[in-house]
Amino acid sequence: MTFDLIREIATTNNLSILGATVAGANSPVSVDVERTADRTFVVEAAFDVNVPASIAWEVLTVGRTWIGSVPIHVVFDVRGHDRRVLEFRDVSRTDCSDYAGAWEIRNAGAFTRVNFRLRAEKLGRQPAALVARAIRRNVTRLLDEVRDEILVRAAR
Repeated sequence: MTFDLIREIATTNNLSILGATVAGANSPVSVDVERTADRTFVVEAAFDVNVPASIAWEVLTVGRTWIGSVPIHVVFDVRGHDRRVLEFRDVSRTDCSDYAGAWEIRNAGAFTRVNFRLRAEKLGRQPAALVARAIRRNVTRLLDEVRDEILVRAAR
């Protein structure tokens, strides 16, 4: 089943989406940020949770998300596929020449793995090293919050 959703999100410093905090999460968030030769930032991040994939999907499809500490304006075209992949792309191209990614939910044995991918080009004028650190910090915070909300809902 595929659904289309357009969401306008103006990001700001310290924007947080989900406030729940839960101790003892199933796995820490792993985040890898690389800058390619064409000056694009590529982010790969993931965590595992010991909950049904349906709960992870529920959290990903109702939350307002972002990872930014650099204010940017995006208008997301969001498409869900088979209750396991949630793709997003900035269709405004206001502040980024390319900004797209996906959340993916997979069964990983007894766990559900949540993957996050992002490709972002032209993110402000700050030095690349500062941008990469900000991306890593904010993606980690975002995934921690998503993981915590998934665990809170699973405990209900």
